[in-house]
Amino acid sequence: METRTSITTNINGNTPLVKVCGDLDYFTEDKFRNAVKSFMDKGCKDIIIDMSEVTFMDSGGMAALVYAIKLLSVQQGRLWLADCNDRVMHKMQIAGFLHLADTVNFTVTVDTALSAIGDPGSKKR
Repeated sequence: METRTSITTNINGNTPLVKVCGDLDYFTEDKFRNAVKSFMDKGCKDIIIDMSEVTFMDSGGMAALVYAIKLLSVQQGRLWLADCNDRVMHKMQIAGFLHLADTVNFTVTVDTALSAIGDPGSKKR
């Protein structure tokens, strides 16, 4: 199945950023997991996921997020989900993601996440 999803990574200041454009689903799950794992292998404890352009998320996408949460919790890190649309937030609420406040933080924008983390890169965006 052809997917029109892109998953890009970069470092903003000192904080890793994964941007998902399109579907976060069964077909893109491995690419997302690899992006998160590559940052974790470098010792990153806070990872921001820019969800502003996620158009669809199924159980595969949620499983990919759970994977990231589990890896980060082992390192006492946090996953920052920025700018989730209403449909995605509704799915996460039903799945119980909002009760994972020790490991998952929801923010309105990537800049808000960077400021909360205390990364000086937030001033560079």
